[in-house]
Amino acid sequence: MKDGILKQWRIWSYRLNLKSPILIMGLALMICFDVQSQQDSSHSSTRSAVYKNQLGFNVTNIFANAFSLNSNDNSSPYGLIYRHRLDSKFLRISADLNLRKNTEFDPNFNRVRDLTEHFVNLRLGLEWQNVIQPKFNFYYGADLILRADTENASLDNSFFSSDRLYAIGLGPTFRLEYEIIPRVFIQTEASLYGLVGKNRKKILLNGMTFEDTSNNLSQVSLSIPSTILLLISF
Repeated sequence: MKDGILKQWRIWSYRLNLKSPILIMGLALMICFDVQSQQDSSHSSTRSAVYKNQLGFNVTNIFANAFSLNSNDNSSPYGLIYRHRLDSKFLRISADLNLRKNTEFDPNFNRVRDLTEHFVNLRLGLEWQNVIQPKFNFYYGADLILRADTENASLDNSFFSSDRLYAIGLGPTFRLEYEIIPRVFIQTEASLYGLVGKNRKKILLNGMTFEDTSNNLSQVSLSIPSTILLLISF
């Protein structure tokens, strides 16, 4: 029971992974050295504002594994992002679609249970650009966010539980972008969303309904920079 209650709040709570901020800090230092070496150059990097389209992929785990941080459990804001320039602003659409299926030990039953999780996170937003200096761009804007989280657990034919959570939210976002080479950028961002939603929990024991509840939820979700996206402009 306690395990289920903790699981239903997982979507609202940011799981602070210490390895990801360390990775972000390391990359920031590398970028600072690169910027310092180019201060005498007359090159002005605003190419991300010139190109009409941009496609981004979450590469946090790739960087983490390259630096032997093994951050495979990193919880990222989204896995894929598309941006389109609209005069002085940008329209962006992002999505994170995850399907996890595994087995885990349940201490309540002292047995192994099957666990399936589905997670969908969709965002639609507008943002504006501020060129900080060559190679660096800062973006600020707001997102409309839709979330759906489903978790099913079963133990032989005697136990079945289902947790379903649906939420909608709105809030500001702040993003820092760095140009590696022409048309190729990396970014990280922070966001603060106000969310409202509904959670339904159902438990069956030996085919009989043991619990069937539905609750309204509201929460503020803060995400600090802990994810790296690789962006390609075209």
